[in-house]
Amino acid sequence: MIEELERKRKIKKLVCLLFVSYSLVLMFTGCKGVPEETPPVNDTDLRGDENGLSDIENQGGIVVEVEPQRIYINEIPNFVRLTIRNLSDVAYRGGLHYAIDYHDGGDWVMVVAPPVPDEGIIIEPGETFVLEFAQLMPDYHNYVAGRYRIRFGNWYAEFSIFERTP
Repeated sequence: MIEELERKRKIKKLVCLLFVSYSLVLMFTGCKGVPEETPPVNDTDLRGDENGLSDIENQGGIVVEVEPQRIYINEIPNFVRLTIRNLSDVAYRGGLHYAIDYHDGGDWVMVVAPPVPDEGIIIEPGETFVLEFAQLMPDYHNYVAGRYRIRFGNWYAEFSIFERTP
């Protein structure tokens, strides 16, 4: 019994020593990774050219699609499908955050920004990312008929809500 406790204590000391050693190595050498072949584009830090366009926008950019695009007020789903295509030559690096906006006739007004995991995604050039369960949250927002969009970073896809089923 005493030998077992002594052994466990030695293991704890070893783990602590390894952790401290690893932390010191990171502190003195930095946490720099290997450079990527394609430069990353961050949705919160897009550099623009003389026309205000980013590299990713100049090259065809990001295309966002939402399904379904026609929703009826009495059949508002909890989720829609959001498809994000990278048509540029630059990797997209950003978050999963999106918001739903309503067009009030003059401006786009944010309706809801559903909570999403705070994790980054990478969409390489030519790749597609699908968010199968983008939340509309109809239990938390009283939707009315009109034009809506789902905003993903600087890009969006529009959908409409109609008064009644045809």
